[in-house]
Amino acid sequence: MEINAGNMSSFDLIMRDNDWALYLNGNPLLTPGGYEIAHPEARLLKHILTRLSLDGHVDTGSVNPYTLFSFQKDFLDLGNDPLALGMQKLADEDILVGIKTGKINVIPGNDNDKTLELLENNSYILNLIYTGVSEINTSINNFLFTGIMPEEKDVAGQSFIHDRISDAYLSMNPMQRSAVCLLLHYHRSGILLPLLFVSGRIIASEYVNLWVATHLKFPEQYAASLPGVTGYEPESHDLVQDAGSAVMMFRRLYEEAIQVKEYLSLFEENGNSFMGVLSLIREGESDTLEFKTSLRWDVYQNKKNPAIEHASLKSIAAFLNSSGGDLLIGVRDDGSISGIEIDVFENDDKFLLHFWNLVKSSLGQESSPYVKTILEKFDGKTVCRVSCNPAPFPVFLQQKGFGEEFYIRVGPASAALEIREALKYIEDRFNRKH
Repeated sequence: MEINAGNMSSFDLIMRDNDWALYLNGNPLLTPGGYEIAHPEARLLKHILTRLSLDGHVDTGSVNPYTLFSFQKDFLDLGNDPLALGMQKLADEDILVGIKTGKINVIPGNDNDKTLELLENNSYILNLIYTGVSEINTSINNFLFTGIMPEEKDVAGQSFIHDRISDAYLSMNPMQRSAVCLLLHYHRSGILLPLLFVSGRIIASEYVNLWVATHLKFPEQYAASLPGVTGYEPESHDLVQDAGSAVMMFRRLYEEAIQVKEYLSLFEENGNSFMGVLSLIREGESDTLEFKTSLRWDVYQNKKNPAIEHASLKSIAAFLNSSGGDLLIGVRDDGSISGIEIDVFENDDKFLLHFWNLVKSSLGQESSPYVKTILEKFDGKTVCRVSCNPAPFPVFLQQKGFGEEFYIRVGPASAALEIREALKYIEDRFNRKH
């Protein structure tokens, strides 16, 4: 979709009731699948808008913030993951996996004449291709073969590797999966290379180094892209024909790799992440994650209830006494967002003031450094994320109107220990000799 490069005002960022949306020529900008480019956080859309303004057009033929956001909306958010079901086939056909498992024999004399001539006449290109090869090789070996014996690199070993690749991909959040899908699709990179890059095992220059090296060596092996991805037609990535095109290809892919990393940095779990809560909700409750509909409001009796507060405090105490974890206040058991608005505070500041007064009065002032709160808004509803680090001392819950108790996490629940059990746990957990 091309627009007049001089008419940057054609793109607009509009605030709506519950979100922000990008507009093009007065109409909502859509994904290739027909969904609006909209999100509750303006920062994400500003990032997409900046790239659109720099490019001067909507580019659906390369990896960029627009296609990364759109692909997730068009496919992953709808439960349609083009990679999830075909992972074994992708692993079987991956050049790097084949080389590492011995299925593909790399013999220097197999290079085609044009590639050899290119490298011989332009030796500086070797610096682009092979810089950091030892580090890249170490990263690949660590990912593929940790926990597998050298003699097991046979059919059983390949099955082990298939599982490792699949598990690594399925453990990623939707934003990361979108990046892996589009790098594979647009760059014809195979599955292992983008997986290593997106997971942080290799950096952008190493990603492109290995891409150029494998495409020079095996120009016909990386033809496959994702089937059924309508609207995301990749630009051609022909084998480089001369030194100039080799450098241009390197620069282009390197820029796109950097764009991927910059885009994903918006979603990192660093305390400022606006997508952290959604990622956690998708994981579901566990020994390190619990949902609470409200902080103080009893939705059944339709009034404030100290027992509701006690339930949240129990979870926080248990996380502090165990391995840490996250409590999401404003999320129902089924993962739907209720929002802390049902607690009927005047504003978010009053909510946080009440929360911290509860923590300090019931768990002790000394516990507060190990507890952090983040408020995140989704469709006009606010979720309070309470992140707890393991405390270096036992934390007892003593809320007014309730007895003093000691809690730990047992599976997806918080359990109170009897005195004898608590003493033994404290001795083992906090007083063990090093």
